[in-house]
Amino acid sequence: MCFFVATGAREIGKLLISRGVKLQYILDEGMTIFDHCIPGVDEAFAVVGTSEKGFVSLNLTVRLPPGHSSLPPKETAVGILATAVAAIEHTPHINMFGRGPEVEMFSSLSPLVNFPVRVVLSNLWIFSPIVSRLLSHDRATNALIRTTTAVTMFQGGVKSNVVPSSAWAVVNHRIHPAQSIQEVKLSFVINLFREIIAASLAFF
Repeated sequence: MCFFVATGAREIGKLLISRGVKLQYILDEGMTIFDHCIPGVDEAFAVVGTSEKGFVSLNLTVRLPPGHSSLPPKETAVGILATAVAAIEHTPHINMFGRGPEVEMFSSLSPLVNFPVRVVLSNLWIFSPIVSRLLSHDRATNALIRTTTAVTMFQGGVKSNVVPSSAWAVVNHRIHPAQSIQEVKLSFVINLFREIIAASLAFF
């Protein structure tokens, strides 16, 4: 039986109910199938999830006195927040390769790859810095080795000729299994303040 993506889950549910099937558990959101994402691995392979990333969403809000666009201030709430958001996107969390389950995956792949790459994957205790740097260049593999950050919401201003009194954004973090929410929050705040201070010094 074929289902469309938009209604697949609903139709599958109806079918199972009609057959009297009672599920003991559900495995949600199957893992990725990697196809030529990793240099030296020519075969597509499926990933078995042995752990799950956590997540935390952090809100950023900037408040300043409102005004009119005919007499704009040197800095606006939207401008300050935009600078902060740009800094966030260009300041990734630290590379955690070697501290999570991804190491076992790459070690298991070593028999499938050609000779030069096999040497690297079989000796990650030596080559981890090189491997982690290469993995960070592709968004699929980058998500395996660090906490990822995405600005998912941004709002400020309701009228084209009014300088808004506030602007806000939501930043979603998908947390690497080797990190905690507290560590991510602390790192986020430190990096954000560092970028704000740098931007302020440049402005003056």
